Order: sequence, then structure tokens, then C-alpha cells
Amino acid sequence: MEANSNDSLLLEALQIFGAMLKARRQQNEWSCYRISEKINVAPATISAVENGETWPSDSEREALADFLGYDVSTFDKIARRLRREQSPNVINLADHRK
Repeated sequence: MEANSNDSLLLEALQIFGAMLKARRQQNEWSCYRISEKINVAPATISAVENGETWPSDSEREALADFLGYDVSTFDKIARRLRREQSPNVINLADHRK
């Protein structure tokens, strides 16, 4: 996989992850500011992550996922799923087990 392809895959994963965070935040009627106070991540960072505009640090991603009730590996799972979907030559053994 080329670097550009990998970059676009990670950007797509970030956008999906951000949309999930935003949906959960809005579902609970929390503002970025309120979450910021609870997890010590700047409101602007939370908004930028939700909109797929910035990469959160590992600690920010963990804090956001944990506070909003997602497994901390959610972003990595999204990226792996997208990578599989874009790599038709890779065989998913789970599809072939009985």
C-alpha cells in the first residue's frame, strides 16, 4: 500500500471515529466544553477531532473514547477494517471458518 493510500485510509478512519464521538456527545446533550472539563482536553481539540480535522494524541484519543463509552481500540479497529476493505488480496480467515 502506498503512503498516500495509507494516509487517506487513516484520514477516513479519523473522520469515522470523529463522527462517532460527535454523535455520542450530541446524543447525551454534552457540549465540547463540558467534556473538556471532565477529561482535560481542550474544547477546540474535541471539535477538531469530531470534524476529522486533527489527529488526537494517544492520551486524548483514549480519554475521549473512555469518557464517551467506546473501547480505546475503536480507532484502530476502524482503520483495520478499512485496510481490509481496500486490500482485496488479503484473505479474512474468519470468513472461511465453519
